[in-house]
Amino acid sequence: MASIRVLVAVIFTILPIALLLRFFFTRDLRREPRTTVAVTFLLGIVIALPAIFVSLVIAAIPGRSFGLFGGAAYDAFAVAAITEELLKLLVIACYCARRRSFDEPMDGLVYGATAALGFAAIENALYVASGGWIVAVLRGVTAVPMHAAEGAILGYSVARSRLLFRRGAIWTGLAIAVFIHGAYDFGPMVLARLGADEQALAEMGVQAFGFLVLMIVVVIVTLGGVYRLVWRLRAQQVYSSAPRVADGPRLLCAERGPLVAHLLERRAHDDASPRPAEEHPAEGSEASESDSPPPTR
Repeated sequence: MASIRVLVAVIFTILPIALLLRFFFTRDLRREPRTTVAVTFLLGIVIALPAIFVSLVIAAIPGRSFGLFGGAAYDAFAVAAITEELLKLLVIACYCARRRSFDEPMDGLVYGATAALGFAAIENALYVASGGWIVAVLRGVTAVPMHAAEGAILGYSVARSRLLFRRGAIWTGLAIAVFIHGAYDFGPMVLARLGADEQALAEMGVQAFGFLVLMIVVVIVTLGGVYRLVWRLRAQQVYSSAPRVADGPRLLCAERGPLVAHLLERRAHDDASPRPAEEHPAEGSEASESDSPPPTR
């Protein structure tokens, strides 16, 4: 039985990270260099060490004097979210964005998710080592995808700033990633502060259930939004590499999804293709025969 639990813990520690890496890497129509992706993943692992150190320093400043909910919010946003997302952003902006291969918005998603998954790999291993297979399963289906989504948001903001010259995009993306991270961590931080106090947990009652619902809603909304963003950028790649037929459908494809974009592009192609000459209607042929002079005998 113990060996099965260890096997489950190992599977849910490694498999979600491998599947998410494959998903983001293969969604890019123009694949990124594997070496650069591997280095990005390793840098994500490396930043876990300073993240732990900085988090311990920040947690030691005030924190506990804010009460139950204030202290949980402090731990979720200041200690965890800001520290981790800033370090992920550092990898994306200082290493990934300086590569020649970083030349379109989709690349930001690939490199951002890769750096975040490198960070999640070492964080996951630490949590699973102390929490066991149940923690591995829960983190494999929630925390690991959330790390990838937050990294993708950061990478996309860096791409918008670097490639589209949107100066405030990086700080907007960082604020969104920190907010999502903190909102996800807030409920678990409250429960962690209560610890093994069963009476306090019983008094929480509906509020504890509300924190669980909040976490689930944050996960669904975030993953759904990033999934839609991935396919929107994929559609942009497809139609930017296709022969230019009409600008209207090409611009709409980025907003209405790949299926609608495909239909619009196909319609534009049909409209632009030459049509065979139409045959004259029967009335016209009869009229032309009546107008012609009668045959001579």
